[in-house]
This record gives sequence, C-alpha cells and structure tokens, in this order.
Amino acid sequence: MLEKTIQLETGLKLGEVVHKDAVIREEMVGDMIAAIEASEKVISTPEGYQVLSNVTLAGLLSLGQQIVRIGEIPGPLGRLEMAKLTSADLELLREEADAMSLATLAAATQRGRSDPPSE
Repeated sequence: MLEKTIQLETGLKLGEVVHKDAVIREEMVGDMIAAIEASEKVISTPEGYQVLSNVTLAGLLSLGQQIVRIGEIPGPLGRLEMAKLTSADLELLREEADAMSLATLAAATQRGRSDPPSE
C-alpha cells in the first residue's frame, strides 16, 4: 500500500507538543464507504423519512481515513480531529491524497499493456 510522509504547516497539538509529520496512505473503497455512511443522516419530511448525505463531509471523512498518523497521533482521524486542522494543512493533505490517487490510477491503466508490435 502506497504511503507518503508530508510536513504540515501548522500541525496538530497534543498536550504541549505540535505534531507536523503526517503519514497518508492511498484511498481504499472501504474509506469511501465509511465516510459516506458517517456523513448520512435520516430526516423526517412530509413525504416520509429520507436519508441525506453531505458530500463535503464525506470527502473530509474519507481523507481522515487515509491519515495513518500525524506525529504521535494515530489515524484514522475522525470528525473532531479533522476539524482541528488549518485550511493550509487540509489543502496539503488533499493535494497529496489527489496525487496518490492519480499515481494509482496511472499504474492501473498501464497494467496488462505492452508496447505495440513493431512493423
């Protein structure tokens, strides 16, 4: 499984220590499923009960699932820990997660392919 360590700008504080070394791994389908389920809520409407899903929250929670650790803070990070990240640190994590997804996709599209036969 692909993992990468990045330096956060602000980091997360645990006690008096600020942790800035973040380890993130590639996204798994289970991360998406867990995030979608956690972002859903049931509401009562005049037509009956409906399930609403917050796609923004699902994306944040899925990213939190990809975090292996930040310093000594073990992942995955839940909603409360993700809320403590600065927007700059969140953007760094998102960029790295996107880059890892693209690398995984590129590798998957090359599987089984060979050079075309020469004429």
